[in-house]
Amino acid sequence: MQNLCLISEIGIGMNRYQSVLVIVLFINNQENRLMKFLNTFFAVFFIVITAGCSSVGTNDNADLDESFFESAAEVQFSTVSQNFVTIDQSSTGNYKFEEKENLVINDQESFEVFWKELNANQNPLPEIPDIDFSEFTVIAALMGIKSTGGFTIEISQISRAENVAGVKITEVEPGSNCVVTQVITAPYHVVKTPKIDANIEFVTKRITKECDN
Repeated sequence: MQNLCLISEIGIGMNRYQSVLVIVLFINNQENRLMKFLNTFFAVFFIVITAGCSSVGTNDNADLDESFFESAAEVQFSTVSQNFVTIDQSSTGNYKFEEKENLVINDQESFEVFWKELNANQNPLPEIPDIDFSEFTVIAALMGIKSTGGFTIEISQISRAENVAGVKITEVEPGSNCVVTQVITAPYHVVKTPKIDANIEFVTKRITKECDN
């Protein structure tokens, strides 16, 4: 009888052990599933937040809505525009710059490379302008390749505050009723302005010019 009781107690102990083991395994499985869920949730959350930030934070080569420039001029920028002088401007341009691009140049070496590319279709190469980069910054607005004439680009305003500057670019394209030259163009505008060490924001205003033929 004692042996039977002992065997029974051992059986009951084993059942308890198995039950506890099943419970532990179940909890562990739930924890793993929970961890996987949390990892997935935070990964998706990070992607959403990053995407939202990337659409708001813009610096060089960015086309912001013009309202940004107006509000920034009131809040961040001084109401007095910063002076600038045109170095070179063309409505035909150089086909080497295929894509729209805004450049900020603050050293002689970079400017020499840019100047050669800008005038790659000219022989002889025009004399490079003398720029004191300790005093000035060069800003270039490149419209990219267009399939016809009638396009122009202009740096129309530069505003400045202590830690940020705004460059307003005006692009003009011909309306559907305009007669234009059937040649490939790549308009650009290059200016120099008193040295800018601050962050620069670009704002592009696009205008369609209708013609009376």
